[in-house]
Amino acid sequence: MTNAARRWSDKQATPLELPMHFAVADLLRMAIKPGWIWFHCPSGEFRFKATAGKLKRMGVKPGVADILLISPVGAKLHALELKRKHRSPTSDQTDFLNAVQACGGHSAWADSLEDAVTILLNWGAIRKVEL
Repeated sequence: MTNAARRWSDKQATPLELPMHFAVADLLRMAIKPGWIWFHCPSGEFRFKATAGKLKRMGVKPGVADILLISPVGAKLHALELKRKHRSPTSDQTDFLNAVQACGGHSAWADSLEDAVTILLNWGAIRKVEL
């Protein structure tokens, strides 16, 4: 890896929303209600050109939300985008969130752990827990 690629990779490897993402993932592991499925689709971060091309060909799409959940009743998709404080989703992310809703799913974005918890509670995905 070149020095320039390494510097860019190091910056991209630790986005400011990473601690919140870890906290939401930990919360889901601890408090997800029975029957719910959740996962993160690792679309971001630095990729070598060949790897990026392979992943794109395999179906990686820009804007896919950070956390995807499927409810046990009706297998409804829920998409949660996590943003750093005072940031909003990119146009690709907004397009994805809108597409999920257009298909009958639920989508939202949060720029704080508290907002993410509220969204997950409103969707019925998690048990109420103390943070």
